[in-house]
Amino acid sequence: MEENNYLVDSFCASIGADVVEFAGETTELVIDSATGENGVLKDIPFVGIAVKLCNIASKVHEKHSLYKLKSFIDTFNSGSIEPEKAEARKKNFLAKKNFRKHELEYLLILIERYIGYDKPKMLAKLYAAYLDDIIIWDELTMYAEVIDRFLPLDCNTLISDSKKITVHRNIGGEAVLRLVALGLMVDVTDNNPFVHHGNGNIGMDWDSLMKTQSKDKVYSRTEFGDKLVQILK
Repeated sequence: MEENNYLVDSFCASIGADVVEFAGETTELVIDSATGENGVLKDIPFVGIAVKLCNIASKVHEKHSLYKLKSFIDTFNSGSIEPEKAEARKKNFLAKKNFRKHELEYLLILIERYIGYDKPKMLAKLYAAYLDDIIIWDELTMYAEVIDRFLPLDCNTLISDSKKITVHRNIGGEAVLRLVALGLMVDVTDNNPFVHHGNGNIGMDWDSLMKTQSKDKVYSRTEFGDKLVQILK
């Protein structure tokens, strides 16, 4: 195996692979055994190679990095339970083998940069969508950078069941404003005070006049935001 293909071959071997699950209240001893020199997490091909290539130093950092990698692989494989789908992804993955090393290096940099385990899960869904030809690579990189800027409340706000969100007097609208800045939502507030009457005339009534005085804002997901929600849900 050529050195340049370590990442590619290890990830390909991890597609559809079972990932060891740990209970939420795992003891420190069990965690140590899972992340040690011969730990089961390092036995996952992509995780083991990534750890060696990243030169992870401290034990705490190593555990955190291992579980972020586990979250990524586990989520990626969660949609590939059927052997046929896993094989289809492998075939698509190997179709551009020379470019895959570049992709995986980029993903590793992001996973290492992400804080927590939710963002690697989102990235895994993006990469699965990319291999399934739902998005192209340029879209993946745009969405991945967006996710990097998410705060905990942002994603929950974005994927809420309601496509439109009303913010009353700008209270609690910080997450929405961040999503607007990222191009995922847009202000669609209708402040037009004029109403069309049945006779074809245009005028104002009390309700429409009060609408111009309201400080409520209505925001809706953009097409860019809708596509991300479809992938993350």
